[in-house]
Amino acid sequence: MQRGLVSIIIATHNVRELLEKCLRSISEQSYTAREIIIMDAASSDGTVEFLTSVDRDIHFWESQGDKGSYDAWNKALLHANGEWICFIGGDDVYASATSLEQLVDAGTATNAVFVSGRAILEDDAGRPIMEWGDAWNWRRLRTSQDFCHVGALHHRSLFDK
Repeated sequence: MQRGLVSIIIATHNVRELLEKCLRSISEQSYTAREIIIMDAASSDGTVEFLTSVDRDIHFWESQGDKGSYDAWNKALLHANGEWICFIGGDDVYASATSLEQLVDAGTATNAVFVSGRAILEDDAGRPIMEWGDAWNWRRLRTSQDFCHVGALHHRSLFDK
C-alpha cells in the first residue's frame, strides 16, 4: 500500500472550545495529505459559528441532529476521499506532531488495513488518568477494546467491502 490521503472524521456536539484545540492539533501534524470532515450534532454553543469561520480548512462539515458519534461517523464516510479513515471526537488531540505520520507509516510498511497506537486519557488539568493500546490480541479483543479511535487508522478497503 502507498501513503495516501487521510480522511479525519470528527463528531462534535457542543464542544466549541475543545474543537479549536482539536483542529490545531490536526493542523500541526507533519503528515499533510489529509482532509477534515466534521459532523456536528446541532450544537448550540457557538460550534456552528466557529465552523463557519474556519470553513476554508475543512473539506466538509454539516450541523444537524444525529443518533450519536457512530451515526455521525457513518454519515461522514459518504464525504470521505481518503485511502485511510481516522475517527476522532471534537475533544481529541494528537499526542505529537508526528502521530498521524507514524500511524500511516506503520500501515504502509506492513500492508495493514487497520493500525492502532496508544492513547492517553487526561483529566481537565491535563494530567494522565489512564493509558491504553496494546499489541493486537484477538483473544483479548473478545472481552475488551484495546484500542481507541483517536489512535487508529482504518484502510478505505474495510468500508468498500
